[in-house]
Amino acid sequence: RYGEDEPNEERRKSLGVVFRNWHPGPLGFQIISDAFAYVYTGFLLQALDRIEEATRAGSPLLDKWPSEYAPVLASALPAPVVCDPQYCTVEAAPGCLNLEEPTYGWHGASIADPDDDLNPYRGQPQKWTKWRDARGSSDKIPKFERVFYRAEPDKCDHLDHCAGIEGSSAEDGWIVFKLPVMDVGLVVVCGC
Repeated sequence: RYGEDEPNEERRKSLGVVFRNWHPGPLGFQIISDAFAYVYTGFLLQALDRIEEATRAGSPLLDKWPSEYAPVLASALPAPVVCDPQYCTVEAAPGCLNLEEPTYGWHGASIADPDDDLNPYRGQPQKWTKWRDARGSSDKIPKFERVFYRAEPDKCDHLDHCAGIEGSSAEDGWIVFKLPVMDVGLVVVCGC
């Protein structure tokens, strides 16, 4: 495992961090990957046992397990074990507007264009600006560890960048969020 044989004790201790800020540290990622590996290898062993049983019984494997399956729809899934039916009976998955970068997938909510016909504050000031942390991502690497990569600083970079949107004064006016159609929902806005 990465870091277990690290001769520098301070570096080895740093690699044993479960969380750094709100991100998993090296040990946090190791715990998560070990958990996935444990679960997936258990299912892989079960699958191999089933294939072996079917082979011994002379079953044609592709008839039993075709190479392509029709997608499973929400309506075909069993009822949730623990969940308030008010929230568990909707077809749409939860959505989130995350302004950090990069963000992938369907965002659900978005920031409304100030000139959008549906914007209730159209024509009024809406000058909030998007910002992106100019320090990049290497500032999240402990300073002690950055010294190991002085000759190759790119090794400390990763795609994550803190980002957000802000108004600097009352003159910046409103910010309007465009929400998707919701059967039922909870809207939470986090600010700092």
